[in-house]
Amino acid sequence: MLNFKNKLLDFFHIKEEAAQIEEDVKDLASAKLRYYKLWVFRLLVRMTSAISHSLIVGVVVVLAFLFLAFAAAYALGEYWNNTSLGFLAIGGFFLLLLLIVYKWGAQKMQKIWLKKMSDIYFANEEDETMPQLRDDE
Repeated sequence: MLNFKNKLLDFFHIKEEAAQIEEDVKDLASAKLRYYKLWVFRLLVRMTSAISHSLIVGVVVVLAFLFLAFAAAYALGEYWNNTSLGFLAIGGFFLLLLLIVYKWGAQKMQKIWLKKMSDIYFANEEDETMPQLRDDE
């Protein structure tokens, strides 16, 4: 009879352990889900930040080139004593630059963006811990 009681107690102990394992698996799945939500959020913030930074820098560079182009056009116009020739020369230069960028620049730009976004995306892939959101990144 004592042997039967011990087996019955062992059975209940195993049942409790199984219930605990099921609870632990649910907790682990919940923690993994929170981890990946945080990882995706961090990734989106970093990518959005990189894109917005690039856009702001791009707009400032375009404005600077616009003012430099006007200055160069007026300077060439004064040099040639014909303002319209100065603007025509600068316009021609920009058309030539556009053709060069269109012909050879698209693949290089794609490679640059792919590298930049890949660096951001795969920055902490080898790190298995929870990502830390720091200001220095």
